[in-house]
Amino acid sequence: MSWYLGMIALLGVSGLGLAWAPNLGLALVWAVPLGIGGAGFITGATAITQQESPDDMRGRLLALVAVAFLGSTPIGGPLTGLIGDRVGAEWALAYGSIVSLAVAAVAAVVLGRPAGHPDAAIGTR
Repeated sequence: MSWYLGMIALLGVSGLGLAWAPNLGLALVWAVPLGIGGAGFITGATAITQQESPDDMRGRLLALVAVAFLGSTPIGGPLTGLIGDRVGAEWALAYGSIVSLAVAAVAAVVLGRPAGHPDAAIGTR
């Protein structure tokens, strides 16, 4: 779980960096950890689902994870567009990053351990 929360935090921090990158070169530098954080987030969600679900429910739960990722688009897409139109493109990217960082912080507190703690894993609570 600590690796998963770390990927969420990486996604949030690099998204903020990309949102306010002053030039194209720095934006390309910020895009690399953003991609790593996004891929790690999706991979972590899939791995946790596979490890923690009963064998007979695994396929159903993985389908539910896919629907959860896709299902947020009808809400997040128009909200992102609205923020981009009204406030600016930087804030359209930044609000998702801020939400990611907030979720990682709340999850770390709920788990009762900091995100980098070696015992911050599911099932050790």
